[in-house]
Amino acid sequence: MEKSDNYVKCVQFGTISESMRHDGRAVGHLLPVLQMIQKTWPHINTIHFQSDGPTTQYRNKTNLFLLTYFANKLGLKEVTWNFSEAGHGKSSADGVGGQLKTKADQFVAHGTDIPDAHTFYTMKLLFTYLDSVKVRDLDCLQDLHSLVETTFDLQAESYSIQKYDKDFELYVDLEDVNELKEKDRLKVIPKQTVLASNAFENMSFTLSDLTPSLEALPEETLREETVSTVDLPDLKTEPWPCRHILPFHKLSSELTAALEKPRELTYDETRELTSFLANYTYHYKLYAKRPDRLEVCEALAARFPHVRNGIGGGLDAWDEKVKNKMKRLRQGDSCLEVRLNREKSKVAGSKFVRNPNINPKKGELNWAPEHVVGETAASCSAHQNLMSEEVSKVSPDMKKISSLMSLTYSFRRQMINDKAPVEEIKTTYPALFPYQEQLAEFKRLTAICLEEDFFASSQQIGPVLYSIFLKKKKSPLELNLMMEFVEFNQGLDIASRVERETELGFFVLPFLLKEKQEDFICMVSSDADTPEVSESSFPSIIGLGRHLGDTESFVVISEGQAIMHCSTFLSAVCALISLYYTLNIQYPNEILNVQKFLQHAVLKIRAGAVPTKVRTLMGRVDKLCSSHLSRIHPCFKVADITPNNLASNMIDKAVVDSINENPNDDYLPPFESLNEDTNMYSTFDRSVSLFILKMQEKLLLPQSTVSQLIAGMKQMQEDSAVMYKHEVIKILRDNNVNDDGLIQSIVNIQSPSNLSKTFTLLNSVHMKKKFMLSLGLVEPVEYKLGYRNSKQATFQYVPVIKNIQSLLRNSDILDYVMNPQTSSENIYTDFFDGSTFKSNDLFSNKPNIQILLYFDEFGVTNPLRARQTKHKLAVFYYTLGNLPALYRSCIDDMQLALVCKVANLKLFGLAAVVAPLIRDLKILESEGLKVDGITDPLIGGVTFIVADNLGSHQIGGFSKCFTGNALTCRFCLASPSEMRSNFDPNAFPRRNKQTHCHHIDMISQDRIYKSVYGIQFDSPFNDLKYFHISSMLPPDAMHDLLEGIVPVELKLILHNLISRHFFTLNQLNAKINSFKYGHNDAPNKPGPVPKTFAKGFKLNASQTWSLLRFLPLMNAVAECLLESEDSERLFDADLVDAEKYRDRIRNVFSDRFQTARS
Repeated sequence: MEKSDNYVKCVQFGTISESMRHDGRAVGHLLPVLQMIQKTWPHINTIHFQSDGPTTQYRNKTNLFLLTYFANKLGLKEVTWNFSEAGHGKSSADGVGGQLKTKADQFVAHGTDIPDAHTFYTMKLLFTYLDSVKVRDLDCLQDLHSLVETTFDLQAESYSIQKYDKDFELYVDLEDVNELKEKDRLKVIPKQTVLASNAFENMSFTLSDLTPSLEALPEETLREETVSTVDLPDLKTEPWPCRHILPFHKLSSELTAALEKPRELTYDETRELTSFLANYTYHYKLYAKRPDRLEVCEALAARFPHVRNGIGGGLDAWDEKVKNKMKRLRQGDSCLEVRLNREKSKVAGSKFVRNPNINPKKGELNWAPEHVVGETAASCSAHQNLMSEEVSKVSPDMKKISSLMSLTYSFRRQMINDKAPVEEIKTTYPALFPYQEQLAEFKRLTAICLEEDFFASSQQIGPVLYSIFLKKKKSPLELNLMMEFVEFNQGLDIASRVERETELGFFVLPFLLKEKQEDFICMVSSDADTPEVSESSFPSIIGLGRHLGDTESFVVISEGQAIMHCSTFLSAVCALISLYYTLNIQYPNEILNVQKFLQHAVLKIRAGAVPTKVRTLMGRVDKLCSSHLSRIHPCFKVADITPNNLASNMIDKAVVDSINENPNDDYLPPFESLNEDTNMYSTFDRSVSLFILKMQEKLLLPQSTVSQLIAGMKQMQEDSAVMYKHEVIKILRDNNVNDDGLIQSIVNIQSPSNLSKTFTLLNSVHMKKKFMLSLGLVEPVEYKLGYRNSKQATFQYVPVIKNIQSLLRNSDILDYVMNPQTSSENIYTDFFDGSTFKSNDLFSNKPNIQILLYFDEFGVTNPLRARQTKHKLAVFYYTLGNLPALYRSCIDDMQLALVCKVANLKLFGLAAVVAPLIRDLKILESEGLKVDGITDPLIGGVTFIVADNLGSHQIGGFSKCFTGNALTCRFCLASPSEMRSNFDPNAFPRRNKQTHCHHIDMISQDRIYKSVYGIQFDSPFNDLKYFHISSMLPPDAMHDLLEGIVPVELKLILHNLISRHFFTLNQLNAKINSFKYGHNDAPNKPGPVPKTFAKGFKLNASQTWSLLRFLPLMNAVAECLLESEDSERLFDADLVDAEKYRDRIRNVFSDRFQTARS
């Protein structure tokens, strides 16, 4: 403990050593530490030791001698030793050490290696954060009274101050300021002769809550800026006061009496209370946010509880009243800050002129890109002249115009950001206003193909809007529009009718959003009427015709200027959206809802908050969209998928057609819609719903069991609620609260954690599905393959691109993708250290998405029954290689891609099943995927496909028969007989992309070469640009080593050692059974070795790995291994399974192999 004038500081230190000794020598190392302490703090003359009490370690005569030796050596006055009566781990020292050990174990469990004491010292295991504390010196009690009077507007000598005493648990009179601490609770007590007692209720505060008087503030805290052109007083600011303290004594007695009764306030009383709250808040914060206003309302409710129970509409209603009142106060002349800023903004060159967006990102308004290297203002002017000349030609060169537009893009954005008029922009850059060039400008700004996205969404949403309009109650104006619509649609076929209904749906969009139709589009008879209409009102689009059916063209209007002509209404709407971004044109308030709907529902672009009207219409559209298109317009389908090599695999065209006709593969809903769904669930509702889902999906409890648990929990809450109400009524009665209405209101308050209400959120399949979608679930899509045994054969596919987009919404996963792991030279720790990954052009561009694809077959029924193969499934799943290895091995991070019955896979072929997977992987390789917050799309691909040997040959198209004379190895061109006679892998030529393509060509000419080259067909995965099966189907370490070679080697070694009488089989099994494997390896403890182990014994991969690693450490085995040449064989096997090894380790294996051959 380090003492100063007025505080005591605790100094902590420790020692770390790699030695595991606990005897007297270990304690003796403290002598230099104690000498250092005595040198630093000479006043220390007493030392207290604490330890636990094992006699073999601390509590012995050696340490008793050291205790007296330390005292004499250091000249200490007193030395004590406190140890626990029980044995290990009972003292405070063990508590500190145990906490450090637990933290260190967590680092090790997450992949951090702590091999020595120095590394342990550098680890940041525990830390304590102390926020800064503001200190105010008070010379005397009079200064404290002055601060209290300033804060609470009190008269002198009208009160006294008391301090809360924790020992007596009551407030006592404060006599000495030096007794105060920063967090001590103080209270103002009135003097009865001056003020009524209720004026001081809830006046509890701390020193940090007190407001210094304005005159006492130092000059540097006041505003120093002045404006010479106006004569305004400097503005003084005051800090936010302490919580729950309002000067209620300023309220009128009539209003105070009204608030103490459970009745509604009159208009005058509401107005007075609103002014009181607003003026109080306005005094401290001119632009108070919602939490600040609610804090004031909470202080009001603490004094007058009836406000919380509904007087004036509750706290939210009072918050809205205060907000509106403060807005009116700021608009008046009484707001000095508003006046000051208003006048200062008029001064030329004032630094107070605010930039609307200081540092916008790409795609946002006011974003200005960097100038092209070598381009200047002079060169930009020359490019503008060339563009003007080219645009004026009868047949302009659009490629030349597009190139010049790209060169002048940064200068054009700067001009637009400076709020240049549209007429000036049109004169300077006439090439910007043709429709196609406007879309190109939008793509430069946002990297989005506006026309493609807009028309894809509008064909789904437009007909639904039209159907909603038909169900609305119509006014005479709308009835006239309907008659025109009917006339417009007569005689059209289905496809044309859908196209017209799309236009009509967006035409009536203002009506559906309860906005004026003419503010969005206005129809005029001729082009000559366009200027007159654009001046008289503010239409965004003008149609030249009587209605949509006979309209010749559409004109987009902005700032009274006709700036663009479009041939169709939808292209005009598309241009209107583009102009909002490319010219920073603000939509008028009259069609603000239309703008929000187009951004959120059609383009899926985040654009701030969604108004209620827009959110309501979006909900109806989402609900009706899929059913409307499938029911009324069955000809509309989703884009087809066509595998390139279906013909080579002799797949029936009907199979491909059935896949192409699948309508369920739609786009993933935008993240903002997920957030809207999530908002309907409170934190408690979300927690309970996740708990129920976890019981069903993770713990695999049947629905009947879950229902019984839910019923029991509901009954428990209902019983506890009844008991709670009885206790509340009893307490209220005991405290003389006899108002039955008030008591009834209190006991009937609904708890926000109402289980009965929450459990209804998942009481149906629809509600359960809706909740899972709100969590970001990507639903599987069913594809039809054809018919097998007169039944429809299908498979399920979870869209990879959508699922990865959902994963990347997790900030932690996105960080791993954007900050890839680095590779070390000559050190192999992961797949990215290998030459195959480093030579892949796709992964040389960072950041990228690395997919580790897995394939396996398994049965889901009883494996002992006769038909276990009938329901056998083939599954593709994957993890992201961007994640660290310790996360990739977790089941929760493995994502399902495709599920198909093995029988269907064999009948219809691999190409038909993986067609949608290959399609998405091609898109990921070429176009990438878009991620919120990242400008450029992220590309990616498959790094390798992992499967067992049979599965790898099935995926690669190799022969699945490993006997005979064919080339059965997928890595080299060795025959089975050659492999049995020659064990050197370098003796055979390896397969590569060139030789594999040659073999495929030979097979396509003559099928007899299938048995020669060991290849049955060309794998559909070879259609990927950056993947080839010749180098990206790695060996299966688990089956080849841990369930293949290693058990054979262990059997031979153990048989040799037992036959040479180093130990018996019983001794070995006893040691295996009693050996301490540790917490992580205990579940993989190997079983006893059977007596027939010479013929082979079965262990799974995890058990084999444990036995391999721990066998040399068992005492009975370790001694004999030191005397046996078999120890090197175990050492070699352990090296194969090492988590990290250097390049030179390969030389070790090569030397051992050469030695074995010789």
